[in-house]
Amino acid sequence: MRFLLVANSRKEQAVRIAQTARTWLQSRAEVLGLELDQNSSLHDCNADVVIVFGGDGTVLNVVRRLGAACPKLLTVNLGHLGFLAEVLPDDLEPMLERVIAGQYRVSDRHLLQVRILREHHEQFCGHVLNEIVIRATTPMRMLRLGLDVDGQFLTEYVGDGLIVATPTGSTAYALSAGGPIMNPELRAMVTVPLCPHHLANRPVVFGDDEVLTVRSDDNTEVVGICDGQEQIVLPAGCHLEVRITGRAMRMILGETVGRYGILRAKFGWGG
Repeated sequence: MRFLLVANSRKEQAVRIAQTARTWLQSRAEVLGLELDQNSSLHDCNADVVIVFGGDGTVLNVVRRLGAACPKLLTVNLGHLGFLAEVLPDDLEPMLERVIAGQYRVSDRHLLQVRILREHHEQFCGHVLNEIVIRATTPMRMLRLGLDVDGQFLTEYVGDGLIVATPTGSTAYALSAGGPIMNPELRAMVTVPLCPHHLANRPVVFGDDEVLTVRSDDNTEVVGICDGQEQIVLPAGCHLEVRITGRAMRMILGETVGRYGILRAKFGWGG
């Protein structure tokens, strides 16, 4: 089994634990390296498992850098308890032993494809694991956005913008904006308006075969922010198309906290 280790170089603890893990792994598996450059491409990654040391932002950074490469991800949380980085440092060695022995569970997290189109000509194509946020390029400017579903008009949003999130991203920015918590393995997506002027504009969950089209109804230039990592400009006259892809990131699940254990710990739920 081939491992690649990726650490957030701005966190001393992440680098130190990654170096310790590399030493431990080298006598038990093939280690392709320890990557500390947060801007390097990982498109040619041929590892079976990529171990990510950092927080949720580090995981999103690695997913973006992997591109079409789809190794399994084992995410080690450093700092506050995260939703994506769920394995705690003290649990890492036992977890690695289970991974090497093939005794682990995998959660498939689908990606959204985001395209910018002008008169059916593609201007941009990218993928997000959490969400795309559509906002005005000018701070504090109110937007008027139209939303079509499978080519049919659904509604108009007037407010600060719109989030289109995956179930994985439902516990990120979308949750702060009032969206629902979704099982991360669902093949679905949710739109969450940002500070809507009309209270009737509520979050809506869409199925895996539906295509969303977002356009600026007043031809205002808007910006799309992909997973908080990449910013794309949607010029006037263009529209944004979002759909669920067949691609998924394969996340190795921790054994000690679990999906709902993270929710309980994060929100302080009792019981």
